[in-house]
Amino acid sequence: MNLLKSLQYTSKFHAHHGEIIQGIFTDLYDQEISALVTLPFDLMYSEAKFQIIEGMREIFVFPESKKFSQETVDYLKDKYKLYDKGGIIELTSNIRETKGYGSSTVDICCTISVISKAFDLNITEDEMAKIAQKIEKASDSTMYIDKCILFQQREAIIKKEYTHKLPQMIIVGVDTDVNSKVITEDLVLPDYSLEDKEMLNKALRCFEESLPNRSVDLLGEAATISAKINQKYLKKPKFEELLEIKNKSGALGLQIAHSGTLAGLIFSPDQKDLGDNLKLCGELLDEIDLKEHYVFEVK
Repeated sequence: MNLLKSLQYTSKFHAHHGEIIQGIFTDLYDQEISALVTLPFDLMYSEAKFQIIEGMREIFVFPESKKFSQETVDYLKDKYKLYDKGGIIELTSNIRETKGYGSSTVDICCTISVISKAFDLNITEDEMAKIAQKIEKASDSTMYIDKCILFQQREAIIKKEYTHKLPQMIIVGVDTDVNSKVITEDLVLPDYSLEDKEMLNKALRCFEESLPNRSVDLLGEAATISAKINQKYLKKPKFEELLEIKNKSGALGLQIAHSGTLAGLIFSPDQKDLGDNLKLCGELLDEIDLKEHYVFEVK
């Protein structure tokens, strides 16, 4: 078999750092929906390279541990009758799995994208979301690049696309339990109380108000409400300590991965004494033995 080096297709998608808000919300028609708003995270990503191999009709994903990506390939082959060429898709990634960075959805998006390019399928973002949801049962909104949306993860539907983008933020991120793994498909869905739902709707209102006002304060309030409610259903170690660090360091909010182990302390780039506050935040995290923290920007 000869490698057709000119026929190589590549794709790259970034991770996310959990969510700003996630839960049950009431829409304009008084219907309850399960939805989320993800927090972009550009420090981690997956990349797929699809090398066409002459004479080959099957498509294999490597490493073999990327089961969702191989399932995606098999689904696409059957759906679009992709039998005229084959090859190898190699996935490389610096995303830690089972933590809340959305690694499986990112891998699936990369896989769909290179297949779409190789076979001229022109798969849209909406179609990509539906495919990811079919494979994973619930999908992150990774495929919607540069869009700010309220996303129904279990239906793969955009409930609302916002005109305004997220305000600029500085996040101090941390894995609250480096030795723990969260398998999303094994989680029991939260049985939110009426009070929880009222607070989640408040969080959504705060979030939506934050966008036109470019208010990190309001966004931080929304994220903190959502994080506190989620703590009842998927507990993170040292959560109360993280709330204390938020207050002591001048952070404007605490966001989490609602089905992971991640947390992030939210700062505004316009805050007075930002450098000192970030330094203090890191020191306080060190004191509670959460020493593998990092800083990233959301633009």
